Amino acid sequence: MGQNQWHANRIVANNFVFRTKEYANVMVGSSMAARLTNKISKDSLPADLYNLSLNGQSLFDGLLILKESGCAPKNLFIETNVLMRNEDPELHSAIFSPVTMNLKKYIKSWRDNYQPIELLYRIRSKKPTNADLLSQVEAPRDEKSYKTMLAVQLEKNNVPLEEKALKKQVEKLKELVLYFQKKGSHVVLFELPVDSSLCYAKQVTQSRAAIREAFVPMKCDFIQVPSCNEYRTTDGTHLDVPSVYTYLHYFRNAIGSFAEPR
Repeated sequence: MGQNQWHANRIVANNFVFRTKEYANVMVGSSMAARLTNKISKDSLPADLYNLSLNGQSLFDGLLILKESGCAPKNLFIETNVLMRNEDPELHSAIFSPVTMNLKKYIKSWRDNYQPIELLYRIRSKKPTNADLLSQVEAPRDEKSYKTMLAVQLEKNNVPLEEKALKKQVEKLKELVLYFQKKGSHVVLFELPVDSSLCYAKQVTQSRAAIREAFVPMKCDFIQVPSCNEYRTTDGTHLDVPSVYTYLHYFRNAIGSFAEPR
């Protein structure tokens, strides 16, 4: 849903900010985690989990929205693939604008998901069955273009991250994690699989090591990234539809009993 990426992100955020129930489990992350959905019960996210991951944004956007909305979930799942991307101040301002915040709170028609085009889409759209969802077919991957794109990504990702910049992002994340821990949240960090050639690129392993070094002492839990060889992506980083459901099954098993509703 959403007329564009910006609008879709605001719908996801608005639906959470103006929620009518509390969620024991919340996920934040980039567009990589935004692909994980609750659509198919047998392999999907727990029913009491809200996915606050946003397309084109970072984990910091979701965490700051969560903090601003006054929510401290029982379990907080943080996707760490895109650690180096900063939050978007414009998105935050648009969601929590003091001019429209109260209007949106009490008048639903002011919210993005109640705009006329969005309502018309929801009225006209037939709810897909599980079979429809599982049979989704994305455009065939142009292997020549994919390999060219992958080579560019591999070259970029093998350039070491500047240690000072990496430390700054880790410290910023630590501050937010500590905030939620003090509020009683159990923090779980996870990394989504990518193309196998990128899985151990320099920047990926550097970020992965820095995260473990910082958050193991803080008693955060981790969901180990599965073998990247078992997954297929559309662009090197985003899982294709079958791989999304493969990962959902893995994720659901990995989180075990601590993601059960309160």
